[in-house]
Amino acid sequence: MAVRIAFLPAAPRLGDIWTGVARAALRTIAAGTTSRVDIFFMIVGLLRAGLDLRRALGTVIRTAETGKRPAQVAMLRSWQRALADARLPEELSLWLPASEAVIFSAYGRGAIQPAVLFEAAARIAEMKAKLMAAVVKSLAMPAVLTVSLFVFLWLAGAYVLPVLGELSDSSRWAPTTVVFHDLSSWIVGNEITVAAGLVALVATLWVAVISWSGRGRRTADRFPPFSLYRLITGWSFLAVMAEFLRVGIDLSDDTFLRLEQVSSPYVRRRIAAIRRQMQQGHPFGRAMRLAGADFPDPSMITVIEALQALPDWHLQMVAFLNRWIERSERVLAAQLGAARSVLMVLSAAVLAATVNSMVDVMGQIR
Repeated sequence: MAVRIAFLPAAPRLGDIWTGVARAALRTIAAGTTSRVDIFFMIVGLLRAGLDLRRALGTVIRTAETGKRPAQVAMLRSWQRALADARLPEELSLWLPASEAVIFSAYGRGAIQPAVLFEAAARIAEMKAKLMAAVVKSLAMPAVLTVSLFVFLWLAGAYVLPVLGELSDSSRWAPTTVVFHDLSSWIVGNEITVAAGLVALVATLWVAVISWSGRGRRTADRFPPFSLYRLITGWSFLAVMAEFLRVGIDLSDDTFLRLEQVSSPYVRRRIAAIRRQMQQGHPFGRAMRLAGADFPDPSMITVIEALQALPDWHLQMVAFLNRWIERSERVLAAQLGAARSVLMVLSAAVLAATVNSMVDVMGQIR
């Protein structure tokens, strides 16, 4: 049963979360981003060489068998069976991230060729991998510092302070030594509680990030982790829009509804707000501004409003998206720089407290 929190919409069901995690794990085992891009481009090359999709998939399967990749072979065989049963888009949605799978909702529509769809999915996967690399790079140092801080406190409580306590009278310790001793000792005696608390904090933040879209979220989107999620989902939204236009799919009400179906609660509400503005006759860029949520990004909204007066404006938008990623990497580094500085200060404080405790105790011993 969904849980409703005061400032959040209905949270995702636990079963949906586990299903999403299981699918992500399955995708990673069968074909990570690099492997998927290679598969997509191999299929594109075979299709443009004159093979039909069934034979192209058969060739890719034999290649995976030669490379002894059983999980990938199983995935590709499921695609081949789905093609024979006329349910390829549904099967691909089980194996691909939503930003790639939604492209194949156009499969079999009009004169759109399969090679165009696989190529579009490959471009999205490549550009999203670049974006995710920037995000991981920005998060790496704060994560390492956080873990190091707790490990250092645990080591002090488990090994350093017990030895010092045996060498001196703890009743004569300085107040700072007592506080440091109590804190580190508590962590040593409550490792499970500390670990569970950290996991609960991360889980709560994750639910808030993917579900909360009401009052205050527009402001929260300016700061991590909410800014990270808006960056990733906003870029994915615009990239999918660009690829839809590139393959000849109009930004119709039906297009937006398909995107809403595969999106998280936060993104779904943002896309729905844009769709309602477009229903009233506003062009895409203007609709994003009138939606009033600054999604996907205020600067990109301004750029798209200006570009829409040009022919093939969506191709220009892709170029701006690539530059947006580079700019966002610098913005993320600046935002997370403050968190990194705080963690560095805390780590230095813990180290200083350890040294101070040792000096305090050794002074008593002398």
